[in-house]
Amino acid sequence: MERLKPNDRKQQIVDAAVELAVLKGGYRNITRDNVALIANCSRGLINYHFDTIEELRGEVIKRAIALAIPNLIAEAILDKSPLVSNISEDLRAKAANSILSKKD
Repeated sequence: MERLKPNDRKQQIVDAAVELAVLKGGYRNITRDNVALIANCSRGLINYHFDTIEELRGEVIKRAIALAIPNLIAEAILDKSPLVSNISEDLRAKAANSILSKKD
């Protein structure tokens, strides 16, 4: 198996973390162990690319904004993450609707 370049591996880790956040109920539920399983890498490799789990979670929020994933954006808004302070009103509305649809 070919070894991935560091930037490609980092993206693979973020992709795995986003997948976990979507499937497991939010970015707060991301753990190094779960990400390592999905990304097929070691915990140490995650530690190499991300000093803290919060840094990885921040990357998940950034990706959620880029991909317009409303439930993750809503979670970040509720957590008062500064990463969502400048998002568009359209994304903010979609995030709010995702919260309201879960209450029904």
